[in-house]
Amino acid sequence: MSVATTRSNSVTTVYGREVSPKVGMAIEGDGWRFGYTLLDCEQKEPVPGFSGADFRIESMTTGESRAVNVAITGRVPTTRLGSHWLRCKITFVGDCEPDTVVKGWIKLG
Repeated sequence: MSVATTRSNSVTTVYGREVSPKVGMAIEGDGWRFGYTLLDCEQKEPVPGFSGADFRIESMTTGESRAVNVAITGRVPTTRLGSHWLRCKITFVGDCEPDTVVKGWIKLG
């Protein structure tokens, strides 16, 4: 078994292939109007008040950036608009606040 690249050790096997969240993959939370592309987070190591994150997402309208961790929770991909998607858990890493968790989808590359 390979080691995941994310804090959550989110590795799953889909049709014989190991899949884990990576920079460049798209995520979409349940009820969101838009999806976001996972970007590399500059602050991976913990600092006082912030536990670090693997990824960040950036708003296209405001340019605001948020630190997130993503864990794949689904096992069977769903096809939407010709792409394969899996269920995931998106954790917004708190900055001196508690983390916020939402459920959503991650697009397989």
